[in-house]
This record gives sequence, C-alpha cells and structure tokens, in this order.
Amino acid sequence: MNVEQEVEFLKGLSEEIVSTLAVCCANRPKPVNIRLVEGREKIDPIHDPDPFSRHVSFLLEWEAKKPLVMNFPLLCRTHPKLMMDKVMAEVGALVWARRNTQLPVPAVRAYDPVGTQRWNATRRPFILQEHMRGKHITNDDWEQMTNDQKYKVVGAVAKVVAELAIHPFDKIGSLYPETVTVSQPNIIIGPLISYAVTRYSIIHHSNPNSSQLVQMFRASGSPYTSALDFMLQAANKHLMHRAMASPLPTDQYLELWIYRSLIPGLILDEYNHGPFVLLHGHLDRHACLFNEKYQLTGVIDWEFTHTVPLQIAAARPPFLLLLPIPRTDQFFQYLGWHYVSRLAYYYDKLSKRPTIRNIVPPVVSHLSNEGYILANAGVVVLKGEDDMSEPLWHTIFTPTFGQIDRQSFLNLFRNAPAVIAEHKRTYEYIMGLQVQV
Repeated sequence: MNVEQEVEFLKGLSEEIVSTLAVCCANRPKPVNIRLVEGREKIDPIHDPDPFSRHVSFLLEWEAKKPLVMNFPLLCRTHPKLMMDKVMAEVGALVWARRNTQLPVPAVRAYDPVGTQRWNATRRPFILQEHMRGKHITNDDWEQMTNDQKYKVVGAVAKVVAELAIHPFDKIGSLYPETVTVSQPNIIIGPLISYAVTRYSIIHHSNPNSSQLVQMFRASGSPYTSALDFMLQAANKHLMHRAMASPLPTDQYLELWIYRSLIPGLILDEYNHGPFVLLHGHLDRHACLFNEKYQLTGVIDWEFTHTVPLQIAAARPPFLLLLPIPRTDQFFQYLGWHYVSRLAYYYDKLSKRPTIRNIVPPVVSHLSNEGYILANAGVVVLKGEDDMSEPLWHTIFTPTFGQIDRQSFLNLFRNAPAVIAEHKRTYEYIMGLQVQV
C-alpha cells in the first residue's frame, strides 16, 4: 500500500474514529466534521514536494468545544517494529514540552502506540491531541513579508530552541512515558528513535529480510552517555546503508568513511559526556504556526524529537536553513546573526525564570556563533536526505581541509586497505542475510 492508498483507507475510518472518540472523549458529543489536515497548502514545494509526511492528521470539529487532531502514523512509511517506540517517543516529547516549557505545545488527550487497545475501533496507532490555531509560513507568504516580520518569526524559532536547550539531560535518547496513559506519566530517556537512522528501515521496508535489517539500523547501545558514541553509531548506520548500494566503495561511501574518521577530532571534550539537551525532531516551517501578527501560536510535529549533544543543538534549525532565500544572499547572513542574538537573549531571559532550577549554561548560543566546524560537527548525523555529499563538503571537509579537489581527495582513500576491508565485510554480511531468505 502506497501513501495515497493508505490515506484513502484512513479517510474511510470516520465511523471507527467516532466510536473511538466516544470512549477516550466521553464528555464530548459526536463531532460535526472530520476532515483531512494535510494537503491544504503547499508550505515549501522546493524542499518538501510530497504533500504527506510520515503521518496523516484529521481535524475533528465540534460546535461548542475546541477542535482536536487525530494523528495517524503511516504504516507504509514506518516499519512495524519501530511503530510503538516512534509513537511513544512523540508522546513523551509532547508531554515533557508541555510540562517543562512555556511553548504553545498541543496537549495529548489519548494515544494508542500499536493500535491494539480495546477501545480503539480504528485498530491503528494514533495520537489524539489539541488543535493548535495559526498558519504556516509558506514560500508565497515569505515573499510578501516585510524584513521586520521575517526577523520576528526567526526570533520566535530561536525562542523554541532556547526553551528546549536550557534543560539538561544525562543521556542521548528519546523521551518515553513510563505508562500508556495520559494522566501525568513519568518521562524517562529510552532508546533513540531518530529519522536520520530509522529512515533506512523504511527505505528497505520492501526487502524480504526487512525484519533483520531494521534491527541493524536501530540505534544500538542507546541511550548513549557520550556524544562520541552517538555520532559514531549514527555514522556507522549511514555507512551500512551505503555499503548495500554497491559491491565496491562508492564516492558516497568514501565520504562518510572519511567523515566518521574525523568525528573524534570534531567532538568538544568538555561536552562529550553532557549535559545533553532536547532537540525538536524537525523544526522547520511545517512545525511552526503563527497568527496574523507573526506571533508563534503552535509548535507541532514532535516525532523523532530526542536529546542531543550541545554541538548538534547549536546547528541552525531547518526553519532557517530551508527558507526560500539563497544562502549566498546577504539577508540570509543577517537572519543567521539575528537568530544567534535572539538565542542568546532568550537564554539569558529563561535563566532568570524561577521555575527552572537546574539549567544548561548558554553554551548553545556560544557554539552557534563559533563557526561551522564546531557547531555543525554533527549536522550529517541528523540529515534525512540520501545525498549527504554537499553537507559534508560545505560544513565539514572544506572548513577542515580548505579548498581541495574533491575527486582527487576521495581517490586517496579509494584503495585504502581499511576502507576496502570494512566495505567488503559489511557488504558480504548483508548480502549473506538476503541469501538466507
């Protein structure tokens, strides 16, 4: 079943949705309207041409009560072995953010991480949450906004990052509620569920040996206690995926192999073992809602949110990096400076909030201002695209080695015994698994 077919199937579950709401929202009458949320506006057709993400949401409307949103993860884009952790981690992030920040975050009303709760007539995993009012900043909106309005929304994004990054954690992983209830569950750090790694389980979903492959692409050893372990493990998963593509090392494999070898030198020792901070799974324009005055009214789409090293939290968020403006444009540089200045401003302001007793020093705003190598050392770890060549060269290799001939540089490693041996070992192991099937 592809995305379009699955969406059509979900559209046919209106009666099952109503039956489920009758149990988990017993104080509400039958909704007067149930409609699909996605697809109403094209936010960024350049960077995100697909109108559906990894989930589909339905807006549930009543005449005299606030609307709710029922969020269904797409089975065709999430491996079944990852579904429970993915849903639980999103719920954990939402509950934690509601409890520990003053951000406009939707409250979770009910959820079923597997789709097996007796009261869940849809028989599908879902999260039922409050509807957040506001609109996204589309490419068309951006072109019509004044510079002051653009600075305002970028400053609001800096506030989101600061609100999350001022709270210390001692491990790198995802946040989970200890119980499958919505009544003040305790939140713990558990196994890491990140899009950058688990996406490979989706890419290889049709492989007859996908059940074994999904275990290979899980964040083994998580939650991590050091930035080094986290980044090396993520790089290893990227390498495994690259090794499956060809019996010989490709340029993409070589680039990632070199990057992995550089990771120990890119880690800041003083922050290797924490504190770690929470990072929104993909803080882009899909995740942020604004009113007509460009005030932030909602932060949504918390899937794949997890704790990260300070260096990675210091990287510019996708909201800024994926704006419809060339990175060579001087105004883009001004927006970047404004983002860092507002990040520092909110850090200072939040540190004085009496409810926050244990805070992370303003390291993230300092690192954001340090330069690309320090702040972006882990940017590749978070990448969701298959082609990581450009991020690697622009954020890691060129700042480290200077302007060099790319192909000549890669050729130096192409016949290196260590590279050949690791690629061969990985490739033969994966091919051997498929032969067994």
